[in-house]
Amino acid sequence: MQALDEALGLHNFLGRFSPWVLIAVCLALYSRSALRAAVAALQKPAIGRVTGAEYQFIEIEGERYIAEWCQEEELPFSGADRGKYLGRVTDGNITMRMFSVKGDESGKFLYALWDWEGEFYIRE
Repeated sequence: MQALDEALGLHNFLGRFSPWVLIAVCLALYSRSALRAAVAALQKPAIGRVTGAEYQFIEIEGERYIAEWCQEEELPFSGADRGKYLGRVTDGNITMRMFSVKGDESGKFLYALWDWEGEFYIRE
């Protein structure tokens, strides 16, 4: 084994790599899913939460937003108007990525994206 290590120079490579291997092993051992743990470790904390039986409410910093389909207001926006990424909201099961809306100077509207679906939310 030592001859193989010297021939390939694995000691120098693995010497710098070992802390990352230890972290990966700990993530794999102490989580339900190693991939889920790795993704969660790299994500920023949630900025709010999503509530309601059909995820119709989002609360961010004390402000409540209601899904567009719950209201009768006609929106002058489409999914193409997705703006800057703001963060994520979750209820523990579903995670939505939140975006500002281009052309909305008042900040009244948010665009939520989860899986392949998107929805506008309007501040109460």
